[in-house]
Amino acid sequence: MKNKSKTLFIMSLVFPLLSCGKTNISSTSNSSLTNGSSSSSIQPSTKNPLLERDMKEIALSFSLNDISSSSINPYIYGTFIEHIETCIYNGIWAEVIMDRKFYCPVGKDVSQWNVSKGQVGDDTETPFEGEHSPILNKDSSIRQRGLSLDQKDYNGYIYAKGEGSLKLDFTIDSEVIEKEIKVSSSDYKKYTFDISSPKQTKRASLEISSLSSPITIDSISLMPEDNYYGMRIDTLEKLKELNAPFYRWPGGNFVSGYDFYDGIGDKDKRPTRRNLNYIGQEKDFNSDSERIASDLMNIGSLGFYGAFEPNDFGLDEFIKMCSYLNAEPNIVINAGLGSLEMAKNEVEYCNGLVGRYASMRPQKESYNVKYFSIGNEMNGDWQLGHVDINTYTQRHNEFAKAMKSVDPNIKIIAVGDNSSSWTQDMVNACKDNMDYSSEHFYAERIEDNIKNHILSMKNQAKTRIEKHRNIQNIGNIKMAIDEYAYMNAEVSSRLKDGMGIISGVNEMIKNSDVVSIACYSSTVNATQGQIATDDFNAYLEGSGYALSIYRDNLKDYYLPVKYKATVGDDYYEIIMTVNKEKNEVAIGVINTTDQILKLTNRLFDEGITQDILEGEFLESSNSVKGEELKRTKRTLNAAYVVAEPRSISVTTLKIR
Repeated sequence: MKNKSKTLFIMSLVFPLLSCGKTNISSTSNSSLTNGSSSSSIQPSTKNPLLERDMKEIALSFSLNDISSSSINPYIYGTFIEHIETCIYNGIWAEVIMDRKFYCPVGKDVSQWNVSKGQVGDDTETPFEGEHSPILNKDSSIRQRGLSLDQKDYNGYIYAKGEGSLKLDFTIDSEVIEKEIKVSSSDYKKYTFDISSPKQTKRASLEISSLSSPITIDSISLMPEDNYYGMRIDTLEKLKELNAPFYRWPGGNFVSGYDFYDGIGDKDKRPTRRNLNYIGQEKDFNSDSERIASDLMNIGSLGFYGAFEPNDFGLDEFIKMCSYLNAEPNIVINAGLGSLEMAKNEVEYCNGLVGRYASMRPQKESYNVKYFSIGNEMNGDWQLGHVDINTYTQRHNEFAKAMKSVDPNIKIIAVGDNSSSWTQDMVNACKDNMDYSSEHFYAERIEDNIKNHILSMKNQAKTRIEKHRNIQNIGNIKMAIDEYAYMNAEVSSRLKDGMGIISGVNEMIKNSDVVSIACYSSTVNATQGQIATDDFNAYLEGSGYALSIYRDNLKDYYLPVKYKATVGDDYYEIIMTVNKEKNEVAIGVINTTDQILKLTNRLFDEGITQDILEGEFLESSNSVKGEELKRTKRTLNAAYVVAEPRSISVTTLKIR
């Protein structure tokens, strides 16, 4: 790639002078875990005619007496997953089949299946789950096209009842893989199969037919063999690299129409539901034809599983994912259309040791969920179940008391909005029933000016934190900035977006006495996800790399630092943190310029490591067309910091 050659050229100019002729630098590239990592030694070079002209020296001024008294909570590097678009399904979840539980009769309404041959019935009296189970009469068949299969092994299953044979034909370009299943059961029985796809394709199809007497089918599944409890292993590996310590789920606006009961138990019997926030309730439409037209349009823009929730990824799967990632789960309770009883039962399901819902949990041990949010953006009239502030404060207090009656040790995150009087009203009425105040903001994208693009996010964070400090009688209630991102994003998160996000996080670090939690929105795909996926690959993007670099390298306490500010549209930003022992600092640098920055201070003793993200352009991002972003981890031996052009970096040094 072009950026790689350019980066190596610059490195060859800079690093010979890192320790005045004494250089010890090793480099490990982490641009793609999928392709493995490589390491190389960068050798000194005496040819550096551009170095003095291109390097800008910046003197840093700081005092260890100014260290913040509040440690930086690692949860500010948290993230947020929501059942929207392809964040969960087609992003985290590995299912290949659309409409796998037959939400509608085959070939009707919004069904993702077509009748390809013969007569297909519809069992509405004794369906396996939901309201419809297809009946395949002799020599009849149904088909689904447009399946994406990689060149790998897949495991599948289908539930069926009747007497006879089912035939499953997978057409992969011109090749057909046939699977015949002998069915002999008066009740639904699970039948398994496996296939090996000979090539990668987005145009595979599946045809299911009955070779003899009528057979009723339902809940078909096909997943890559290497899935982890139904989750894509490539996405999980990128989530591991992201290393977010705190995950908020399931929403977002989604949660106000979500019934947690639907997402527990046998996932093959969990019902498919309308995603109420994003496609509306059936009663909202004047006719079936109006609803179907609207639903099909939404499926076109959101994907089938963005419009219709199959409930395959529910509370148990979320906990399983957090355990795999060693992350703290934060569950948002439905305070919109949800009930007090549902909130109480959800806490019991998670943390109770006795009771009906505790006994339904797959494991005897408690999930030990500590952080529960009551509602999402209930201040907004766009939210399902929105009520006025006086009604809502009463609702919040009732929910909190009911939830804490099950587990008094949980922490409550309350809906806030300090851009209005909402947060102040919540504190006045609910102070004893809230530990954190949730704040959301989305910054304007300013595409034609990188400095203003970054400052748009930075100033949003700064303003909302200042407003929190001005709330009267707030006591020890901390901020949970559990949704923040750029608004109306139309492209994947780029290097310039990662720079803006990190600038906002810098403000949170500077105010670690009041900001305890932050969740970037979102984790995968939707709203400039930190990770972007297609049907076959997962890529860490600008915001994801940036937050990962901070999470992996910054120290325990904020240390104020002074330096000469930029002039004009060129922009760089520096933040410093220090460890508990006060003998190591980690310096984060956003460098949007074309110059190499050299940061110096007489207390710098010896360089340890540098973790850096670079791109040839500020608009660089990753996709199937090419990975334009490059993350490199280096070991250093230098008494100053070098920040490459167009980069985000954290350098760790010993101090005297």
